Amino acid sequence: MMKTNRLHCIIICICLSLSFQSFSQNTTQKGPYLPEIPHYLQVPQIDSLTAMREHIVLQLANEQISNDQLFFKAYLLTGPLQNRYSNSTVLHIELQDNEGAIIKKQFHKIDNGMVTGNIKLPKRTKKGAYTVKAYTQWMKNFSDIAFTQKQIQIGPSTDTQTATENRVTITPEGGAFLQQYKNKIAFQIPSQLVSKDGFIGTITDAQGKAITKVKAYAPGVGIAFVEPEENIRYFLKLEDNTSYPFPESQDEGYLIQINNIEPSVANIQVIRSEKSVKTPLKLIGTLRGIPYFEKNVSFSNNSAIIKLDKEKIPKGMLELQLIDQEGAQLVNRPIWIDGSPLQITWNQITSTSEEMVYKIKVTDQNNKPVKTQVALSVIQEESTPMAFENTDLLNTLESQSDPTINDRNRRFLQDMYVLTSSKNNTYSTEKTIKDQEKVIFPIQKGLEITGYAYDLNNSLLENTIIQVMFTNQDEVRIEEATTDKDGILRLKNLQINGETNIVFRTQGEDTKSRLVTLEPIQEFMQNSIKTVEKAKKTIIESEAKINTRTQKPFDTEGSELLEEVALSGRKTKKEEKPSLYGVKPPNSRIKYQDPERPRSIAQMLSELPGVQVSGVGDLNEAQFITITSSSGGPVLYVIDGIPLYQDNNRRIGGVLSGPSTSRLRPLVDMVSSSDVERIELLVGTDAAMYGARGAGGVIVVYTRFASGENISRKKAQLDFQGYEPAISFEEYQKSLSKREQKNDPVVYWNPSVETDENGEAIIKLPISSENMPLKVKATTINKKGDIGVLHTLIK
Repeated sequence: MMKTNRLHCIIICICLSLSFQSFSQNTTQKGPYLPEIPHYLQVPQIDSLTAMREHIVLQLANEQISNDQLFFKAYLLTGPLQNRYSNSTVLHIELQDNEGAIIKKQFHKIDNGMVTGNIKLPKRTKKGAYTVKAYTQWMKNFSDIAFTQKQIQIGPSTDTQTATENRVTITPEGGAFLQQYKNKIAFQIPSQLVSKDGFIGTITDAQGKAITKVKAYAPGVGIAFVEPEENIRYFLKLEDNTSYPFPESQDEGYLIQINNIEPSVANIQVIRSEKSVKTPLKLIGTLRGIPYFEKNVSFSNNSAIIKLDKEKIPKGMLELQLIDQEGAQLVNRPIWIDGSPLQITWNQITSTSEEMVYKIKVTDQNNKPVKTQVALSVIQEESTPMAFENTDLLNTLESQSDPTINDRNRRFLQDMYVLTSSKNNTYSTEKTIKDQEKVIFPIQKGLEITGYAYDLNNSLLENTIIQVMFTNQDEVRIEEATTDKDGILRLKNLQINGETNIVFRTQGEDTKSRLVTLEPIQEFMQNSIKTVEKAKKTIIESEAKINTRTQKPFDTEGSELLEEVALSGRKTKKEEKPSLYGVKPPNSRIKYQDPERPRSIAQMLSELPGVQVSGVGDLNEAQFITITSSSGGPVLYVIDGIPLYQDNNRRIGGVLSGPSTSRLRPLVDMVSSSDVERIELLVGTDAAMYGARGAGGVIVVYTRFASGENISRKKAQLDFQGYEPAISFEEYQKSLSKREQKNDPVVYWNPSVETDENGEAIIKLPISSENMPLKVKATTINKKGDIGVLHTLIK
């Protein structure tokens, strides 16, 4: 019996030990990283609206653009633990002007939670301030507060920007200025207005009596404590004798005071005035709309002390809000959470007459090296900006640029910037999910096209199989899709790169019934309109000309009877469509179709000199064409002036040069033999207009409809911009003239600098003749979501 009890005790101890280890791992680590879908994504779709919040960290190579390219790196963070992971695979990038109009939109493919790309500015883009906006389709289920936005300047700075820099802000902590209590007040003024002895200014009353001075802890930013008295107004007087009023003080309300200088815990004090109603209150904390903290407030002598465990909250701006029983906000106070930051250092190793050599190093909080990927840009500065300049709150808060500042002082400075910028960087407790009942915008796994399908007779194609042909510089691909009962064709999860021509066809007796034109439906209609009828109505109201598609019987009521007249006419001679670019080959290389007894395309091609067609009696898949009289390369097909993608399957005899065999399928799928008017063969100098693409010979097909009945096949063609192809910074620099390179402030950009096992990478920069200081910006985010940021200057 005793042995049995001992055995039970041992088993219980082991279980307790395992439980404790599991609990310890879950509480000391930021959270489990899984290469597959994280556990918090494995939830029902409705619950995932809360669990699967996505966030984008965006680094621009430069915010001052002088040429036509803007390079960037984007990181996708997902879920309550903000791992570098994205269930979405499409990143939307928009360039907007200062009125919010979209002047450029691009799609980029998300790979391993990251995107490296560039934005080519449209031609004749006006100089001025613009916004770069980054988001995923899933993020549209929430308010646009989830979108990441960056301000850029194209061309020289404007007066508007200068006016923004010259603002003066006076911000009470928590938004309240409460009488008979010490209130923490944050101040921000233009850095050039700070006095020579390092003071922001002097706090005075209405009579000009000095109360205390405000010290500048960083350029243009300071903090002071003020205990306001009843019926007294307070002012901030600057060195130039200009004065700015404080907000009026209150005799009733609440204060939230925070000490955030400790690494893992923030100490919060909630103060209640004597006149405030004694009612139960709650302190909640949300980060990008996700609740991470909730605590009932228990007062003792009108004061409550609450500790916030920062290790359980991911990096970012946490909005603390004091709410009553009805959920009404009383006061709010933002606080910056460091999360588990990575450290990035930058040191010069050596220099020569031609280049400077630097070492960049990444370490974790325990100073252990980190092997990771770093996005790095080096920019020429015309004038030296002051450290900690408050032009970008996120960059300021994340910056690790000054190693002489210890962590406690850095967190103190960060908190000042949070307070001075809190009006522009707060998050509301109002419902940020647009529709709690359902997901409006599903997770996007690829590009999408949606529209109404019509043939060229303007008939809506309902429940119809549509053949879709995609052609771009990478591939030619044919797929099938079926319209629904309302004639809507939906193409989803498309993996298309670059500019792509999409041609739509269906079964029909002639070209007008076979070719399909797609009337695209606007994105907001696809997702927010619940019925097709409403969608159609909206399109009509927005002058999308859906009404022109409806065929109505001719109404004879009220018509006037015309007198009979004699009509005479003559048969119009059908004119042959001239050859492209005026290049007409010899008659021996032209074959006309017999409209009475049409031959197959393969038969017509086999009659051309120097053309070999194999598999004529087989299926289209087994039919190949070789132009022996060409100098080598794949055959190019051109239909009514539209070149198709070149297909190159094999070479004759397996040799590496000489004519290639190409499939006939792409040509046969695009045009019926009964529609062909003639086929021309272009080789040698006749094919020179197509450049290298014409080296293997060109088969030009003219249809009888294109020449005789004025039917444009381009009506069945949709030009679609797929995933934006990325170019390297080095290639771009080589394409610039010497003058353009000189005017480009970006000296170096590499979004994928790889650190080694020691966490180090070597960077070589050319010596600049301009003798300007260089600004270094670096960002890294590992798979756990730990962020490292560096902003420093090279003088």
